Amino acid sequence: MRIGVILLGMGYYRRHIILVTALLLCGVFATATNSRAQDVESYDNRSAVILSYHRIGEDRFPETSIRVSQFQEHIGELVNEVYSLRSLDRLVSDFKNEEPIMARAVSLTFDGGHKSFLEHAWPLLKEYMIPATIFISTDLIDRQSEEYLSWSDLRMLKRHHLITIGIHPAGYTRLHDHSPQDIRYQINKALGRYREELKSDPDFFAYPFGEMSHQYYEIVRAYDFAAALGQNSGAAHFHSDLYNLPRFVMTENYGNLDRFRQAIQSRPLPVTDISPADMLVDSDTTPRIGFTLAQSLADKADQLSCFISGQTPPHIERLGGGRVEIRPQAPFNADRTRMNCTIPVQTTQPGEDPAWRWFGMLFVTNER
Repeated sequence: MRIGVILLGMGYYRRHIILVTALLLCGVFATATNSRAQDVESYDNRSAVILSYHRIGEDRFPETSIRVSQFQEHIGELVNEVYSLRSLDRLVSDFKNEEPIMARAVSLTFDGGHKSFLEHAWPLLKEYMIPATIFISTDLIDRQSEEYLSWSDLRMLKRHHLITIGIHPAGYTRLHDHSPQDIRYQINKALGRYREELKSDPDFFAYPFGEMSHQYYEIVRAYDFAAALGQNSGAAHFHSDLYNLPRFVMTENYGNLDRFRQAIQSRPLPVTDISPADMLVDSDTTPRIGFTLAQSLADKADQLSCFISGQTPPHIERLGGGRVEIRPQAPFNADRTRMNCTIPVQTTQPGEDPAWRWFGMLFVTNER
């Protein structure tokens, strides 16, 4: 703005300086407010929920299976409501290119390569044209067991444009506390068998049980995968770590329709400067956890709630500038310990279901 007037009196001059200053300050404040709103919108408009299923209808394994009726309810919710069902490869491409994504985007993944996928999930996915990604452990496929998909099954599925096939390590086993040589051997073996049988390279990797250490993460990152997926809860977004993308796990115990709706309606809770950097912690220790909320959410730190599996709610220290430190009440003794933090999203329509911004971490224990 050009100001080029000749002022003939000091009183006139002072009045106009005050007016101009006020207008400029209003512009600054409006710009800052709009910037914060746009920052939140940029995450919401470039985000999606990724779901993780394992067994379908194998009721003797309630910790890793979901009932057929529950899965049917989930599919009914997705196709009868306004959701955008996305393939994982399209989703990761949009994240990398920072492309806008349709609201309520959801991507389905299935871990383990179980035969029950073919019997109970595939008919529904095919009927409603829902894309999905299957993660396999090649050692389990090579067993030629009725419990797991066969290479023939996988070749049939791979020919269909709806299905993408990724890998776990060759054995569906915990590797977070193994040597680098063991980890690379397991990944290389899986890659070799995949190439032999499916005549291509997999684009995606998934950590069994979502468990990983920083060493494991760095090894996976050095391979030519487009992305790797964990099982830490939360909505994925265009600034998510592509080698530890969050997923909501769906099982019999955590697959009721209310919990499902809560998951698929969640929004990103973007954070930076996460500590500790390594999710592998010594048993009987209490880790010091911290992160910094995105600038657009820094003023909502007082609304943050955090929960740690198997423990009373931790103490939350809000240090200003969006920095948050989490103090668990007890050591992490379990094999896996989840921490989930949420901030409520203000609803805009009467009767609208509450939604949450969600950030999760999954810690694994190193036995001393």
